[in-house]
Amino acid sequence: MFVNKIAYDPVGYVSFRDYMFMASKLNYRLQTMIRYERLEQAAMTEDAETAARLVAEAGWPNMAGMSVPQIDAVLNERRNSIFKDIEQVCPEEQVVQMMRLKYDYHNIKALVKGAEAGTDADQAFITAGRYTPENIREDYLNNDYRDLTSMMAETIRDAREMMARTQNPTAVDLYIDRMYFKEMFELASELEPKVEPETPMMAPEPGEHYAVDLIRKLIDRANLITCVRVMRMGKSQDYLKSVLIEDGTCSPDLLAAAAFGGDGLAGVFKDTFLSEAAQMAQDTVKGGPITPFEKECAEAWLKYLANLRKMYFDARAVIWYLTAVDANILNVRMLLTGLIAGVSAEKLKERLRETYV
Repeated sequence: MFVNKIAYDPVGYVSFRDYMFMASKLNYRLQTMIRYERLEQAAMTEDAETAARLVAEAGWPNMAGMSVPQIDAVLNERRNSIFKDIEQVCPEEQVVQMMRLKYDYHNIKALVKGAEAGTDADQAFITAGRYTPENIREDYLNNDYRDLTSMMAETIRDAREMMARTQNPTAVDLYIDRMYFKEMFELASELEPKVEPETPMMAPEPGEHYAVDLIRKLIDRANLITCVRVMRMGKSQDYLKSVLIEDGTCSPDLLAAAAFGGDGLAGVFKDTFLSEAAQMAQDTVKGGPITPFEKECAEAWLKYLANLRKMYFDARAVIWYLTAVDANILNVRMLLTGLIAGVSAEKLKERLRETYV
């Protein structure tokens, strides 16, 4: 059961009033979001130290002269600090827990695949999950998962067995993704629907269960990406159906049939936020570059959330903000590590993603 840390409505509802302070805090924090134009400007310098100084001018730590592991450590700490701060003031703490979930499952991937390859997973860890990477690693090494959720425990056991049996990191990735969305869907289902209490001017109306709806759409996006990747691998329709995630707005049966059918995926996602990405999927499946397609999928989701944030005065603003934070951090990492590696400005600009701040 979530705890409302700001206001306790006498009838037990979480209303727009509970998010008034939250909205002002998010608006203040937007000042340290790095706009796409500044990122482009930094990329054009083609110098990592100059780019790091431009990033620092926007209120970020100065990462000039840092190595890639040092940059990762600074960005990890920034992400974790932001999540902790937002969690303290969010009226529905489960919203932030739901957003933390992907980092737990990212760390599970790092552990399982790293152990099989005999590599240290530490550098791949992200410290913004519900559990610290060190706790997950200790449980993994001891084969004792009582401290974790039952679904995370099941995921680690099955992923370890699958990796040992198949030696197929891609299959393990897809399995862990399915379990991540399964637990995320359960968390979203536990949130209370949005209902406003009765007033003299307004009778109570059941609100949309926004969190569940968002997760369904996020699953659609993941499934569209999986369709493209699997078809580029030359796998069968039955295989595709077996690795797609349940609980999206489109069933795995429908998506697999469309992917291998004459109309393709564009018809399935027509008039949705994924319409342009689904159009691009057609050429990508035939061998076109996959980066523009994946970039469109990421930007389409951010744009969709940004529009919701303007329409609704509730936790959708928090979900948008934390998603944008992650995209912003990813952009800064791509920028700085790309320049260190000597990637050209034009190539970097192709990879950077609009965050719609």
